[in-house]
Amino acid sequence: MRTLVLLAALLSAGALAAEPAKHGCTQPPMLKEGAKKAEADAFNASYKAYGDCINDFIAAQNAIIDAQSAIAEQAKATARAAIATGKAAIEVGGAAKAELDAYNAQFEALHKKK
Repeated sequence: MRTLVLLAALLSAGALAAEPAKHGCTQPPMLKEGAKKAEADAFNASYKAYGDCINDFIAAQNAIIDAQSAIAEQAKATARAAIATGKAAIEVGGAAKAELDAYNAQFEALHKKK
């Protein structure tokens, strides 16, 4: 259990320390008023390429987020299972202690009668 908490803390600290991702997309310069059709067509093509680059970057970042979320959900499920196992062991241990206490009380009662 402590290992899971420590691992989560280390991963969180590492995630916080990491530099934010940056795209390598270059926004084209704005088209000047009175531009010729060829210039407008070239601008439109480069602006579309810029938009595609940004969309690819966003898709890649979302894939990373989804993968990290899946890892976090798995860690959460593992921790919950460990906690449930621990609680069950405590309950069983508590029941066993209660049985032992009852046995000891009977033993003491039998020996006090003699």
